[in-house]
Amino acid sequence: MSGLPFTKHHWNRLDKGATVVVTLTTAANVRLMDSSNFTSYKNGRPHKHFGGLVKTSPFRLTVPRSGSWYLTVDLMGLRATNVRSSVAVEPPALPVAKSSPPQSLSRIRHERPPVVPDNRRRDLLPVRRLDPADGETRRDPRHHPPL
Repeated sequence: MSGLPFTKHHWNRLDKGATVVVTLTTAANVRLMDSSNFTSYKNGRPHKHFGGLVKTSPFRLTVPRSGSWYLTVDLMGLRATNVRSSVAVEPPALPVAKSSPPQSLSRIRHERPPVVPDNRRRDLLPVRRLDPADGETRRDPRHHPPL
């Protein structure tokens, strides 16, 4: 591989199940490799990869395990002399949702909510009472503050 130009895309971490979407302007070799296989690839040594000759675009690769990944695009063995590529990553699907068991109606409360006073005066007319000792009427201090 040494000397042959290639385009490299690198991710420090991709999660298992993520999808790498590659868009090409012409047919090209697309390889998804971990770090050690990428080193072998760029030094012209045997290596393992996911992908291969891609003739239709966009092309999708599923990341087989979580970790650091390299994607390369090259024209080795092809007649084309130039290829442009763009790459996007789609996150893995969420786990299958599990429904909660239905709740029993016995958990529903049937109490009246507590009454919380709001400290506002509610009476519209002054409350007066007779004082049996002197026969006078006066303001009831329990209901009205002093004047």
